[in-house]
Amino acid sequence: MIATPKYLVLLVSLLGFQPLIAQAEDPDPVKDLKPPKNRELFHDFVDKQQKEILKSDGKGDDEFKPSSDDEVNFLLTRAATSNVDWVQYRIEKDTTLNSQVKIK
Repeated sequence: MIATPKYLVLLVSLLGFQPLIAQAEDPDPVKDLKPPKNRELFHDFVDKQQKEILKSDGKGDDEFKPSSDDEVNFLLTRAATSNVDWVQYRIEKDTTLNSQVKIK
């Protein structure tokens, strides 16, 4: 019976921090990237090439599987999708580059 108050205090303190934990999960900024209209077409070209890479293994799914090794396939898929998206995001958010350099 003595252990019950300890667990009650632990439970109440964990529930008190729950809103803080939920706020820590921000939406992915890469997916919410809205490039200016004059560079939107170039982002569309990159997105189209990403889809072509994912289809190049013979299947129209969201995975790139050129080998039988699952780890290699995972890394290649991630490089072709999320890593390229992050490069696009970093270029768009870089304030030291002008529009023409960002297009190149």
